[in-house]
This record gives sequence, structure tokens and C-alpha cells, in this order.
Amino acid sequence: MYRMVLQSLLDRLLHKIVWRDSVTEPIRTFVLNTVTNGTASAPYLATKCLQRLADEGKDSHPAAAKVLRKDFYVDDMLSGVDDIEEGKVLIKEMIELLQSAGFLLRKWNSNSKELLSEVPEDLRDERSILELDSSSSSVKTLGLPPSTDSFRFSSPMWNESTEITKRCVLSDASRLFDPLELVRPVITQAKIFLQDLWKQDCGWDDPLELQLQEYWREYRRNLASLDGISVPRWIAISRIVVAVELHGFCDASNKAYGACVYVRTTAIDGSVAVHLLTSKSRVAPLENLKKNKKSFSTPRLELSSALLLAHLYEKIVNSINVTAKCFFFWADSTIVICWLSSSPSRWK
Repeated sequence: MYRMVLQSLLDRLLHKIVWRDSVTEPIRTFVLNTVTNGTASAPYLATKCLQRLADEGKDSHPAAAKVLRKDFYVDDMLSGVDDIEEGKVLIKEMIELLQSAGFLLRKWNSNSKELLSEVPEDLRDERSILELDSSSSSVKTLGLPPSTDSFRFSSPMWNESTEITKRCVLSDASRLFDPLELVRPVITQAKIFLQDLWKQDCGWDDPLELQLQEYWREYRRNLASLDGISVPRWIAISRIVVAVELHGFCDASNKAYGACVYVRTTAIDGSVAVHLLTSKSRVAPLENLKKNKKSFSTPRLELSSALLLAHLYEKIVNSINVTAKCFFFWADSTIVICWLSSSPSRWK
């Protein structure tokens, strides 16, 4: 993507490479004409080009311009339509609009074979599973099985012969890729275990106690159960929906707290559908006497989960094009409900 975006002439002077093949040759200077990968401004410049293209194409390619502005993450598009004809229009407009600026959108995939047939064969992509192991992922950004239109997970391959150390645990935990946090309760267990290792002040490369090593190996083995989990991407919002509700739940324990949001839709015929949209979690802060930071009480953690849900709600309504008539916040802590119901002037 970056290679298709030209830099201004003045900025090119700041992107130079000096090179020679041997010490006997004179040094040559190369100027990089396109956006340079690794510079701080590169993602902004490339993404800004897409946004500018959306503004310029809103009259000639209205469907593509809308998707280009809202449904792209850097160079990856994830969008949807209500029917086949609308999809055909979107594909045609998107290819034309992007090609007008020198961009070629490749690796198209869809759960509809009829729609996919509208895409030139050389631009299609058959890869389909969102890997939990982001380092070896075949589709790194929200890949979808083309036949089911669902998020699925594939557990990483582990090296069972190595000794388990804190460095090994941290490396394993960082391989768990879950952008929508659909399996966050499972991954939170890894974070809690890593936090326990910090409490014990374990060395980075010191082998863990045999009991701890066995716990982590068992955790690895249990991750294979995620391979059977499938979460629908479509949350049942379409033209036939007459009511949309968002329901958010929050809860906490003395080790972690979290929140999740479900979408409840009611169709014209009275049928109701409920889907998990996303979630968020945090491990409980550790006590640090040197910095005068005490561990949180359970009610305080319950309050933190309610705040986390409020932030999650704000992020959702600013990110997705869903007009919900009602939003419900659910909490099982009467203390938190009383705190929130009281006047803010009562609290610090």
C-alpha cells in the first residue's frame, strides 16, 4: 500500500539511502519517492489518501466511498451488504474507485459464491481462517470462512520440549490473537498467570516450579478446544429489523474484571436474535507499596468494570453504524449501583 503513495517533493529529501556494493565504489544516494515503511507518518499518509479518495468519489461512486471511509483498517476492508445486487454494485464501484488512484484491492473473499464470481479471478483469495496465532496467520486481519461468514479460531503450535520460563510464558501469551476479544475469558487466564509470576519475582530465564510448568502446559493443551468455537460475524441487523437494543454486562473478581456487549434485534415478523458483539477485560492492578498503590477492593473492581463497560459503549457507538433505540447497562453489584445512583458530589 505504501509503495502506491507518492510523497511531496520536499518530504522526499528527508528520505534518503546511501549505498555502495563494496568499499572501492563511490557512495550513491537514493531518494525514496514513495511513503517509507517504518516511519511514524507512513500509516497516516496512506490512510489519509484513502479518506481523500472517498471524499472525491462520493458523487461518482457513493457506495464505495462510504465503505472506503468507514470499513477500512489501513489496507484491509471488512464490510457487508443486505443483498446480492447491492454487493455487485459495491464490488464494481470499489474496484473502479481504488484503481482511479492507483490502488489495486486484492484477496477478495465472501460468504457468497455469486458475489465472489463478480470479482476478477486474479483478485480473489481462498484463505479463510482467522488464526489465533498472529505470527503464523494465513489471514491476519479478521479472516472469515467464505461458506459460514463466522469468526473461527485456530490454536498455535507449541514447542513442548522446551522448559517453561517467564519469558516463555510471555512469548506464548503474546501469540494469542483475539482483536474482538470474543474468547477473552480464556486469554485473561494467561494474563492472570503471568501476573502471578511477577508476584513471585521469577527470573526471566529461570525454569518455573514443576507445578507451574505443568499448569502452563495444561493451559496450552486446553487451548485446542477453541478450534471448535464459531462466532457469527453478522449481528442480524438489516432492513427488516424494527428494533435494535444493545445490552452491556460488567462483572469483576479479585483477579480481573471485564465487560461485554450483546446486540438484540427484533424483526418485522417478531423474531428475536441476540449476538455477542465484543468484550473487554483487565487484570486487577497489583499492589505496589513503593509507589503507595494499594490493591483494589472487590467493590472498587466492580466499579472499574462498570467504567470499562461505559468506555466500551462509547467506542462502539462511535465505530459502527447501528442506531439502537435502547442501551441497557447490567451490573450485579448493588454497591456499584448505589454509587452510580448517588450524586457525584458525594465522591472524591
